[in-house]
Amino acid sequence: MQTSRLDISLLAGLRRDTREHLLAAGITTLEQIVALQPEELARFRGINRTAYRLHAHARAWVEQQPIWYNPLPEHCRQAGFMFDLETDPWTGIPWSLSWSWTTGTVHIALVAPDYQPCTLHLRDGQSVTVVPHWEDAWRVFAGAVADTPCPVYHWSGFDAGVMRRTAPPEVRQRLDGCMVDLLQAFNHTVRLPVSSSSLKTVAGYLDFRWSAYDSWEQAYHDYQRWLRQQDDYGLAQACTYQRDDVLALGLVWQWLVDNS
Repeated sequence: MQTSRLDISLLAGLRRDTREHLLAAGITTLEQIVALQPEELARFRGINRTAYRLHAHARAWVEQQPIWYNPLPEHCRQAGFMFDLETDPWTGIPWSLSWSWTTGTVHIALVAPDYQPCTLHLRDGQSVTVVPHWEDAWRVFAGAVADTPCPVYHWSGFDAGVMRRTAPPEVRQRLDGCMVDLLQAFNHTVRLPVSSSSLKTVAGYLDFRWSAYDSWEQAYHDYQRWLRQQDDYGLAQACTYQRDDVLALGLVWQWLVDNS
């Protein structure tokens, strides 16, 4: 990559006032960031505690490789469940929960208000547990992890927040101490030469590819079409997206464990 392209705007989460302070000091490129010590960076507005992370991110871009700047927290090395959910964009209520044990088979619980509880088998072999209410979906998931005291990994605080807001009390009690934000651990441990820490971006850097599409909006529309029209193809597409999200999370977790 050409030096002229390594602008400080490539740093993820760079605050506007921080960028302005850096520019006022004549710092416009990531090479200049790398030339400073993290302690020097900490003097700039809005950096302080994030100096080592920012410096590592600049190095990742300049060197075009992952930069490890902290060890992976020990509790994140423990095998556990990979977990993801999808929510209605208007209500914030889950319509799908999906999980697997580390990088194993993915299980999906799907909310369909007009359906009786049942198990559907998609053409690709994926089994889907259909339940009429989102609280039922939470109970299915909690039942699957009930006998295994281990982490439930998810990406960002969103999933845990939805759990605490929408799961029935007995499920919250079971899961609350198990939820582990893998994004937080990732940000604490390593920086990549990418401009975002979204799961799509990080897993994509590690060569993971979503089988159908990587759009939660498209998955939601396909799910809605299945509810209205019993469109099995739309259901399969939405579930493939959900499964790939879980597989991507498992890939990132395994990469962190293997390389940190």
